[in-house]
Amino acid sequence: PSAFITEGDNLTITAVSVGGKPPVRNVTCWAGGTLLQETAPSNASLAPDRFEKQFMLNAITRKYNRRTLSCAFEQDDKLAQWINKTLDVFYAIRNASISLSSARILSGSAVSFTLQTSDSGNPPARHFCHLAERTLQQ
Repeated sequence: PSAFITEGDNLTITAVSVGGKPPVRNVTCWAGGTLLQETAPSNASLAPDRFEKQFMLNAITRKYNRRTLSCAFEQDDKLAQWINKTLDVFYAIRNASISLSSARILSGSAVSFTLQTSDSGNPPARHFCHLAERTLQQ
């Protein structure tokens, strides 16, 4: 997979095998334990020792973050090679809100507020607050 997978992306997985005796005759892939369907017929005619198959993971969600993508390259009934990759899905924070300590604010008085989110996002969000182009202190 690409270095950057963002929530909502469609992920195309291309499994390729070159060589091997006996040659690879099938590839099966799973993402987070879910069997992936191939998107196109196998392309075994590229070269005699090359086997290629494509799979699609549509509209990837944050639930796939840190899950394993596994592909089994089957040569015959007894030989199989497993390839595993960990998925790193980038996603934004959800449900950000700001709460003020008081409903009434007097000019010149100090104000406290709290910034809350329902999750931290991936990568975790860094929170900055600005008022009239000034960065507020924590």
